[in-house]
Amino acid sequence: MIIMKNFIYSLSDPITKEIVYIGKTKNPIKRHKDHCRSDIRNRCNLDKWKNEIINQGLSPVMKILEEVYDDVDGKEKFYINIENIGNTVSNT
Repeated sequence: MIIMKNFIYSLSDPITKEIVYIGKTKNPIKRHKDHCRSDIRNRCNLDKWKNEIINQGLSPVMKILEEVYDDVDGKEKFYINIENIGNTVSNT
């Protein structure tokens, strides 16, 4: 059985350095590119924030928080809870 490596990551505002989003992915490079595209749908606070950043000619800052091989959902929730202390994380 092959166990896939996953990554827990944060997206931060390039100006304020505030963490805005915690996510998980198997491919951080592709995922960061996805986050750097504007989203005309503005479905959620994350889309609105990304569009504001992109319209200023900037990109969200992605930081890998941990490489994970099991309990990916649990680890993601763990980081959301930790980072939400004193911050406004969009996916809570």
